Amino acid sequence: MNFASSLHQIYFYFIISLFISISVNLIRIKPLPFVAKKLETINNINQINEKMSNPTIREVGLDIAKNLFQNNML
Repeated sequence: MNFASSLHQIYFYFIISLFISISVNLIRIKPLPFVAKKLETINNINQINEKMSNPTIREVGLDIAKNLFQNNML
């Protein structure tokens, strides 16, 4: 393999790192998903209070965020 070109070196290291990362993920007991799950979107202010007992990462709609900011609730 000709490593004189920096582009060939980039391709080589990229392919090796991709191979190693996929291999390690397949060997793991609890592998990471290749495609992320879509976040739950909060479209109503009441949904914020309902889900406070079970903290998770959720997406807040733009209208709700503006409303919370204008009411100084952040």
